[in-house]
Amino acid sequence: MTWRLCCTWIFVLLLPGLSDGGKLLVVPMVGSHWLSMQKVVEKLSERGHEVVVIAPEVSWQMETTQAYTVKTHPVSLPLEEVDNAFRESLAAHLSDLPFPMNAIAMYRSSDRFFRIFFTQCRDLFSSKETLQYLNQSAFDAVLTDPVSMCGPILANYLSLPSVFFMRGFPCSLHYKATQCPSPLSYIPRLFSFNSDHMTFLQRVENALIDLLELEYCNSLYEDARKLSSEVLQRDVSLLDLLNSASIWLMRFDFVFEYVRPVMPNMVFIGGINCVQKKPLPKFPRPVMPNMVFIGGINCEQKQNLSQITKPTVGVADKLSNTQKHLKDGGKLLVVPMVGSHWLSMQKVVEKLSERGHEVVVLMPEVSWWMETTQAYTVKKYPSSLALKEVDDAFCESLATLLSDLPFPVNAIAMYRSSDHFFCALFTQCRDLFSSKETLQYLNPSALMLL
Repeated sequence: MTWRLCCTWIFVLLLPGLSDGGKLLVVPMVGSHWLSMQKVVEKLSERGHEVVVIAPEVSWQMETTQAYTVKTHPVSLPLEEVDNAFRESLAAHLSDLPFPMNAIAMYRSSDRFFRIFFTQCRDLFSSKETLQYLNQSAFDAVLTDPVSMCGPILANYLSLPSVFFMRGFPCSLHYKATQCPSPLSYIPRLFSFNSDHMTFLQRVENALIDLLELEYCNSLYEDARKLSSEVLQRDVSLLDLLNSASIWLMRFDFVFEYVRPVMPNMVFIGGINCVQKKPLPKFPRPVMPNMVFIGGINCEQKQNLSQITKPTVGVADKLSNTQKHLKDGGKLLVVPMVGSHWLSMQKVVEKLSERGHEVVVLMPEVSWWMETTQAYTVKKYPSSLALKEVDDAFCESLATLLSDLPFPVNAIAMYRSSDHFFCALFTQCRDLFSSKETLQYLNPSALMLL
């Protein structure tokens, strides 16, 4: 909300025509781009500005409200064609292809997607009624997401100052149009997947990608350049359309980007992305009275014990108060699970032992990540598995979790590895009940189970 208000005040202070409640033409881009812009448009309308949003009759994710005026223009494309282009683009973005196949696939899908936008923009300039309305409305400025290029073309056509509200351009056009330095030695280019710490060969690759970027964008925006030349009656390049912007409102955070100098009219407004949802309720679903939430006790605590007293003491108190046999220092049997599960439980067990409870921890002789202390009694039972078998099962499960497999292959692989891991745990449980000595110890001990 803070960034949204900041964004609104930037309009008011930097554009003279808007400081006294001016007339603003909004040329959005459909989809999530509009969801990000809509809240700002509503806030500007609340501040007393007359806002007109121009949109195609057939659009995608362009819900509007009565807070502003909506002017639609006829289009020649059906909604099904827009949907198909979006699905193709989404599939290309989600595919796991290596470079340069990923760049080629994304270019082809983006080319079709952008042609849809350029066709709708051409339909706008083909509508005499719409152009007559725009020319006679005496707008003070244009607010637009320039990725589709329709907004910059319209701003140049109407000779109005423009404000760009955007996430970014392919080919780093938002930096080239504003003439920001972008050193190839530590600013990785799109599709390179390099960091800002590059080897010599990665820098060579970065330079080659940079040489191809302008051609890539010129080809992608070819229809937009032709349309702008027809509308403006002169030869126009992409940079000519973009460098006339008065303000660039960048919807990302400077600290999350690679370090580079930026121009004074570029304002970072990170945090305005899609519609903001209401906060989750405190208890999203009803729970039973015997279910207690003790968030914050996960794996081994690295802080001093004084810093973690609150969660561990709280759990110890709840256990002591809810189990009547533990109130006066009862005898407790702890049956843990190996690994990080035990690391989470261990501090609570130690705290119960400090409170005067007699604690016995039952574990297999062969276990994984089961370090113990002298604060409690440890009773071990024989296990038929070797430590290597337990390790191999865990490593297989971990490798599956970290693998990048598509659905349903990932689900099948996780099931198989989990089955192997749980079989090892169930085998150790069977070994427990096969140990007569252990069962004889447990039966007369009058232990409460944890």
